[in-house]
Amino acid sequence: MGHTPTVGWWLGRAAWILARGGVIAHATEGVFGLACDARNDAAVERVLAIKRRDARKGLLLIAHDFATIRDWLRAPADEFAQLLSVDGPTTTWVVPAAAQVSSRITGGRDTLGVRITRHPQAAALCRRIGAPLISTSANLSGQAPALTAVQARLRLGRRVDWVVPGRILHGAGPSIIRDARSGVVLRGAGGDTPRQPVGAASPPCPVDPRSSPGQLQGNPLNPSIMDSRA
Repeated sequence: MGHTPTVGWWLGRAAWILARGGVIAHATEGVFGLACDARNDAAVERVLAIKRRDARKGLLLIAHDFATIRDWLRAPADEFAQLLSVDGPTTTWVVPAAAQVSSRITGGRDTLGVRITRHPQAAALCRRIGAPLISTSANLSGQAPALTAVQARLRLGRRVDWVVPGRILHGAGPSIIRDARSGVVLRGAGGDTPRQPVGAASPPCPVDPRSSPGQLQGNPLNPSIMDSRA
């Protein structure tokens, strides 16, 4: 989908906005996303308001490495290090949340969705602020996700503080979402209508990170899907 710079004038401006509780729209792997500093409760509430998203659905987090996200996971968090860091299809993993994680992010559940982003621009933003970013598609709930900066501006207008120039890595749409303990696919590639929310818990079960979506230890699974527009 084109080259996206990992450094430049945009990085300082975006980080300045995020550090002051601002909300930006920026390119991720498959769609443009809304982002704020996940540590800032007021900014998280603003993301929910901009998107008109039901707070009970929860929000996803992205980070540039596992160390940045580790304290947001319930101990023992290290058991998920390899799973979250493995290369493969763009995947968000639902993991046990640490007790201190805001209900604005978890939707009131004991789990949250996290992803180690492979998008160089998104990773640079996380690295610059030294914390995970809230990540949710840049659209009002019920609308299709924005795939370009122009679409994000048209759909969100002045609701966000800035639309960061950049390009998505592919046109596949929202990431796959899988339960880290069971391997169950909660949302297929590109996004669809959900059967259960992001934070829905599943019984513990080891997952092979190399297994393809919809499979766990060789057994087919019926995908449980989430609405990427919500």
